[in-house]
Amino acid sequence: MAFWSPNSRSIAFVANSSLMRMDVDTNTIQRLANAPEARPGTWSRDGTILFTPFMGSPVLRISDGGGDPGTVELPIGGARLYPRFLPNGRHFLYTAGAPRSIYVGQLDGSALRRVADGSSAEFAPSGYLFYTREGTLFAQPFDPARLELSASPVQVAERVVAMSVATDGTLVFRSGAAAGRELLWFDRSGSEMSRPYGSGDNPSLSPDGSRVAVNRVAGAGATRPDIWVLDLARNLFSTVTVGPGVSNSPLWSPDGTRIVFASAKNGNPFGLYQRSAAGGGDERLLLQTAQSVIPNDWSPDGRFLIYRSSTRTDHDLWVLSLEDNATRPLVQTEFLEREAQFSPNGRWFAYQSNESGRFEIYIRPFPDAGRTRIGPISSSGGVQVRWPRDGQELFYVALDNRLMAVPIQTSSTGEPMAGPPVPLFRANVGADEHMGVQDYAVSKDGTRFLIDRLQEVTVPMTVILNWKPEP
Repeated sequence: MAFWSPNSRSIAFVANSSLMRMDVDTNTIQRLANAPEARPGTWSRDGTILFTPFMGSPVLRISDGGGDPGTVELPIGGARLYPRFLPNGRHFLYTAGAPRSIYVGQLDGSALRRVADGSSAEFAPSGYLFYTREGTLFAQPFDPARLELSASPVQVAERVVAMSVATDGTLVFRSGAAAGRELLWFDRSGSEMSRPYGSGDNPSLSPDGSRVAVNRVAGAGATRPDIWVLDLARNLFSTVTVGPGVSNSPLWSPDGTRIVFASAKNGNPFGLYQRSAAGGGDERLLLQTAQSVIPNDWSPDGRFLIYRSSTRTDHDLWVLSLEDNATRPLVQTEFLEREAQFSPNGRWFAYQSNESGRFEIYIRPFPDAGRTRIGPISSSGGVQVRWPRDGQELFYVALDNRLMAVPIQTSSTGEPMAGPPVPLFRANVGADEHMGVQDYAVSKDGTRFLIDRLQEVTVPMTVILNWKPEP
């Protein structure tokens, strides 16, 4: 997501998992900080930039000339999204909590005020605060000095999926059906093999291939994702978790009886939890740290979990022993390492790293990840690696959204040897925006792919100059 400097002579944007600055007059580009995901930011007149580098991160501040980002301490936990400076450059709007609420924060963390229920708030020079609530765009008078709303909100538009307010007060928004996602089976040629099952993110197939665990927002009054299990034969969803907190990234145990997932509860960062795949019994907390942790894969012997640990701007790979709850780093560098997958024999793991300047796929031995690394085995960028049961191929999504297959042979010493990547078909998962999730799962024999496919929807854009409420 790009955003302009106050003088409109520079623009900040995210590319190659970095926050970048481009000066329009000279066309020069400067890297400012790590930013694994493309998320909106804001730029003040005194040269301070606020941004959130990934979902669940704190709001970070950095000089527009670069440097080490600092954390803006805010007492509201969980995801803190859409920071937007107010005119004085000290206070800013942001969204947090579940259900979503709009807050005013201060750079030194000394002030906090809840403003309204809603999300994506932006202040217009006309004195109105624009924000969305359940897809409806509202405008309401707001005093930036007193930090208070007045009067009643006025409805501007419905079914709004994105909006922005320029410094001159121009309002721009997109309305219509949001680009949804749907689960579908595809063969290796890209032909559909099933009717859509509905929506579900981070699909994880059960060991026997009969069920898939996903995170989804569904059910009466639901505002945040929970873990669901889909019976593929019956096309029926059942719940594994039902709040509180946000839950995502489910993984099946090798015996198919349990599911591990990430959940953020009670203002804490994401921790690792475990629950029966049948949905009964109590949740068990496996790991809680000062950083958000997201499960990546479960070793075939059931003894280890690889997980991603998020610092303020970085991701590293760690391993949790389920026998003694000990943790240790697997791959920990100044670059971004994430989304690891065990080989079928448990002796290797594949993952993505941006050490080359873009994400590529690499292989390391397990448990001694410090030995010789193999790769990159991808070509021209790659994310979302998957390793099917026979171990004779690796799959990944290229940065142009094609699903790629890499032949894998085993050397006389037992090391995997990768062949040239072969394109299969366009996966349409939005790889550039989905570098930190898994949008597909692979059947045991590697002949079918269950893909959380992005539906292509044309959404109109509306521009309003000098918006005023109707008398």
